[in-house]
This record gives sequence, structure tokens and C-alpha cells, in this order.
Amino acid sequence: MGETPVFVKIEEYKELLSIMSVIDKKLEDVRETLAKVKKLKHEEDEQIISWTANLNDVSKKIDYINELLAE
Repeated sequence: MGETPVFVKIEEYKELLSIMSVIDKKLEDVRETLAKVKKLKHEEDEQIISWTANLNDVSKKIDYINELLAE
């Protein structure tokens, strides 16, 4: 299958290159933002795990105290 040349005005080509550059920059910005969001989510998940462990520990201690007081 033969390829046919495509002719584009130089002004349009330069404008297209400029637009593509802007799009590339925006995509990079989105990638960076997504990476930050993923990092924050990971930190939040770790914090929630820590809070859950602390809550379980306090709950066990309170249960133990209640058992001692019930005797």
C-alpha cells in the first residue's frame, strides 16, 4: 500500500507543534498530580490502619478494665 504525501501550510504546522507542546505539558502536569494523589492516598491508608490498631488496643484495655471491675 503506497503512502501519499500530505501537504500542510507552514503556519498551520507551527501552530500544531505549539498545540502539541501545550498538550504534552498538560499531560505531564496531570501525571505529576496523579502521582501526588496516589502518595497522599497511601499515606492516608497507613494513617487509618494506625488509628484502627490504636482503637483496637484501647478497646481491649477497656474490656480488660471492665472485666476487672465486674469481679
